[in-house]
Amino acid sequence: MKRQVHGFTLIELIIVVSVILVISVVTILNYNSYTDKQRVKQAGITLRSDLRLAKTKAISGQKPSLCDITTKLESYDVQFRALCDNKGPCYEIIPMCSNGGTYIDTTDEKMKVFLSSGVQFGGIYPTIRFFTVTGVTDLIADQNIVLTGSGVTYTVRVTQSGVISDF
Repeated sequence: MKRQVHGFTLIELIIVVSVILVISVVTILNYNSYTDKQRVKQAGITLRSDLRLAKTKAISGQKPSLCDITTKLESYDVQFRALCDNKGPCYEIIPMCSNGGTYIDTTDEKMKVFLSSGVQFGGIYPTIRFFTVTGVTDLIADQNIVLTGSGVTYTVRVTQSGVISDF
């Protein structure tokens, strides 16, 4: 009488475990790549949104608390920095108020936004000034602000007329 053996051989188990391991590694690598791409994309979307906020505040004439009735809101400036507070790249939105043609210090009112870890500016960019009432900029040409990270780029465009878009 022949005995029936039920179960798997050692070779079969090694093959199954190897296949599961390969699939797991590929999945983890793809997930990490996906999250890196999303980090750059989210930083770009946040930048676009913050630029629109600066433009909106300029158009509406929203004065910060440091700008009182004796001062005039001139613009909202967006400055790009490769290194802020030794933490990484950031941009700052600063209200610019003047009193009789002299700018007053509004640095306490600025909004500072750090880019996500691993995200960098793709170049050096000039300060973008959004003027009150009109929302137009002081740019002499349209400006493409490129964010990079993990081989991925995201571009936010600001035109001279103040149109803000991404692609």
